Amino acid sequence: GESPRDWLIERTAGHGFESLYMSSGYLGDDDDVRAFREGMAASGLELIGGLGLTVAADADEWGGQFERCVQDIRTMAAAGARFMAAVNDRPDSLNHFVRDPSIDEQIERAIANFKSLLPVCEEVGLRLAFENHLDYRISEVVQIVQGVDSPWLGINFDTGNPVAVIEDPLVAARAAAPYAINAHLKDFRIQPATGT
Repeated sequence: GESPRDWLIERTAGHGFESLYMSSGYLGDDDDVRAFREGMAASGLELIGGLGLTVAADADEWGGQFERCVQDIRTMAAAGARFMAAVNDRPDSLNHFVRDPSIDEQIERAIANFKSLLPVCEEVGLRLAFENHLDYRISEVVQIVQGVDSPWLGINFDTGNPVAVIEDPLVAARAAAPYAINAHLKDFRIQPATGT
């Protein structure tokens, strides 16, 4: 039942890492956020915020998520983050392979949803970095970033995830590079799917 914040800071610094990636779920009131920010600064760590959202939510669903997303952005900015990795929280049901809604409609929705958040991002000085999350091809993520057309939205490029959407990782890296804010490095072993 205890918050792992202090432990995360200690372990991250102890391993010699430069940044800690986490969502606002571990942060409480303003005093808690301020104490966390001071702890991060004292350890010389940079905070990378995490934002889970249904990027291609329809208008009704987005109405229910918007205020939470705004609050998460404000909390992460207050905690010291300069950017947040924005991850689709429904990669199983909204993705490159879904036919209803079509990928074109998903892209249009994502553009509108991200645009609605960017005035808050600009106000608090925090950028969003849309991550390819085993859901969309970088070519589609780039369409969204270009459609939003704002310096407050870029890409958090996950090097392992293009293979899940039948996209060449090197082609994806070249396409993401002009818009990349951050890279999420990982290694995948490709094997036949068994069970789940």
